[in-house]
Amino acid sequence: MAFSIVIDGHNFINDLKRQGKGEEYVLNKLSFPNLQTVVQQRLNSEGLYGHPFIRTEFICSDKGEIGPFKGDERKKLLEKLQNEKGVTVLEVPHHTKQQKGVDLTVFIRMMTLSQSSQQPHAIVLFSSDTDFVPAIRLIAEQGIHVVIVGFKTGSSPLNGNLINESYLSLDLGELLEEMEKLSDTQ
Repeated sequence: MAFSIVIDGHNFINDLKRQGKGEEYVLNKLSFPNLQTVVQQRLNSEGLYGHPFIRTEFICSDKGEIGPFKGDERKKLLEKLQNEKGVTVLEVPHHTKQQKGVDLTVFIRMMTLSQSSQQPHAIVLFSSDTDFVPAIRLIAEQGIHVVIVGFKTGSSPLNGNLINESYLSLDLGELLEEMEKLSDTQ
């Protein structure tokens, strides 16, 4: 069994921005390979032993901004992510002003991962969007652990319903601190 990370890209980048981690931080300090390592260590410490990492899927709209990233900065962000080990960027066609296409794609990817031949033991969802509560419940009913990741304090803390439905919730602030320490030692 293994684990995959699914990221609601716009939500994730906006959460980082609200916590004072803007464009400079995302482009120069955020390291998904190191974040994947930290998540795996945390899962192990929480009793989800020996689960290898499959991949990270960063899902965003194919148009418009991603948090503060617009135009050329948006291109830089996506290039950075596409060049990081273990990261796949999925750009969803944006046909309306609402971002429901991204939410639907996140849900579909979670369901697809839960049914794949490499069936993960855990899906780690980076999102504070309560629209994912039904998806978490459905996947949990299939015996897959859903771990929710978001900030537990600040202007946009994880919602109690997300925490309640997930197998485990992890504080993104703590994970980022551990990621930064790991980056500093390399």
